Amino acid sequence: MLSTLRRIITQLDLEEKILNAGALVSLIGVVCPWIGGEWLGGTSVLHTGFGFYTSFLGLAVFLLNGFILFVTLSPLMGGPPIISREQRNIARLLAAGQALVLTIAALSVLTRVAFEFSRVEIRFGIYTSMIGSLTASLYAFLKFQEERRNIAESFFYHDEPVAKEQDRRGRIDKIKEESIRLPSNDGLAPLTMTRDDKNPEPPSPLPNIVPNAPKVEEHPVFRGL
Repeated sequence: MLSTLRRIITQLDLEEKILNAGALVSLIGVVCPWIGGEWLGGTSVLHTGFGFYTSFLGLAVFLLNGFILFVTLSPLMGGPPIISREQRNIARLLAAGQALVLTIAALSVLTRVAFEFSRVEIRFGIYTSMIGSLTASLYAFLKFQEERRNIAESFFYHDEPVAKEQDRRGRIDKIKEESIRLPSNDGLAPLTMTRDDKNPEPPSPLPNIVPNAPKVEEHPVFRGL
């Protein structure tokens, strides 16, 4: 179980880890004491988020943060996706924001009760829930903004298919090979040069470029020389 949980956590990026950690902290804060002290008649009381006058608000905060965790962890643990990937970030943002608003509302109610009864104090549980809900809200907003930016970039930038890109590169390489290829000597035997250091042969005279041209000695200018 611990190895599976560790594998799931490593699959998440940093923003996802902080978002779900904030939801988990807020969820734990609901089961911690929210208010305590001496009530009317000297009776000691200690209420979590599920008790006192804010029990409904505490239950709503607990369910909203549990929903955030369930939406993230269900596909990673092999379960069915509760919400599609396109709607996941906006759903978590709404849930985290609503949990934060409800936590602040519960804090205002408890603050008023603490002012009216001097021996009643607000405990750390509600502050823990508020900090966790605030963290989850901020990082859910960051994930939502990142998704919108990726959608905008994909709208203005289109990648070519891999097959077309490979075909285009193949045609470019083929053109380069044909452009540097030397023309072949069709119908002509290849010229071979042999060298004999003992019996060097004089180089063969160049053939006449112009056919039937007279020799230099037979030219009228050179006959009298």
